Amino acid sequence: MENDMGCKSLDAYRNLEVFYNQGDVIATIDNIKTGWEIEEKTSKEQKIPKTAVWKFPTNSVTFDLMRETNHGATASGSNQSDKSLPGCDGFVYQLKADSTKSSSEGHKARLSVRPKEGKCSLPTVFPDTKRPVEDTCRICHKNPPSNDGICTTCRVKLKEALTKNTGKETDGGFGGLSKKTVMELLRLLKDESDGRCNWIRLAEEIFGLGTKLIDSLRRGMANPVIEVLKLYFSCKREDGVPNQDAVGSLLEVFNRLDMKEAVQIVQAEQNTQLADEKLFWQLAEKLGPEWEKLAAFLKISSDEVYRIKRNNVEQVEKQIVTMLVLWRKRCVVNGNDWKCKLAEQLEEVKLPALAEFVIDYAPSPEVKDSANKEQFNSCKEAQQDG
Repeated sequence: MENDMGCKSLDAYRNLEVFYNQGDVIATIDNIKTGWEIEEKTSKEQKIPKTAVWKFPTNSVTFDLMRETNHGATASGSNQSDKSLPGCDGFVYQLKADSTKSSSEGHKARLSVRPKEGKCSLPTVFPDTKRPVEDTCRICHKNPPSNDGICTTCRVKLKEALTKNTGKETDGGFGGLSKKTVMELLRLLKDESDGRCNWIRLAEEIFGLGTKLIDSLRRGMANPVIEVLKLYFSCKREDGVPNQDAVGSLLEVFNRLDMKEAVQIVQAEQNTQLADEKLFWQLAEKLGPEWEKLAAFLKISSDEVYRIKRNNVEQVEKQIVTMLVLWRKRCVVNGNDWKCKLAEQLEEVKLPALAEFVIDYAPSPEVKDSANKEQFNSCKEAQQDG
């Protein structure tokens, strides 16, 4: 038949590409030889949503391709006589850690190639496939494999991947949410609803089947609750989603799960941030190039300043606001005391006019009561005495 169809053996190499496209995993097959075509009920391009994907560490093989012929019999292991027309089903799926059924779990992209003169229909359910025994670790391809084809060294890296250090992120790794807000969310997510932990419910809603991986590795995590939020915002950053949109999407998830308290916690921070940022934008217009000196006095590291400038090229005012927002999130004080601290540092860098501007800035709505006015006036008096 191969001679009649003018094509190569089914065991010949076919060009298959797996690559990222805005965060989703896309599998395509190209350069199909004369006499063959993609089966009409399958698409030349298949997508696995990013929300259903958990990535292995860098420089590892994340996805495998399992080729099948005659609807379920692997080309390498089938000796059965089958009169149906031959074809090639390419399954692209993610290998799951700590799982004995890697090839049959999770999302699959199916690429089905058939002869043009006899198209085969797709089975209703994808058949389970068995991976051949591997001589080396499927990730590093160097060390002898242990459990599920992964060596001990790579298994440690898998566990570390979910607890990686996010200190290099200028937003703290949580979409710009303050430490206080994150801690309040963690407290809520540790609670149970309908007999199930809220963080498990959240993980299932965000990552789908990816929760199985989180669940299987959580024994190696110091705090699995916080890792769910880390992983969520990490995926959003990789997809180029702005912090504001990422937080907005998280609010939608909380609403779907009827986590009303979580919604209130996040919205309260959003309202506070909006009021604070109004001041920061006005201050940025007046501050100019002196902001890097101020950053040093506010204990913003040179590395953080570099990343802020790199992420906001030729946007000086945006750089200043980003720096001030970062400092504000770290400044754990009561009420409007943070404005006093900011004014003090402006005095230190010889900018008394801006210090006065911060002190005199119209307070946010919650500062309108008399108690807060007294506190605000005391701050101003202390600044004048200094």
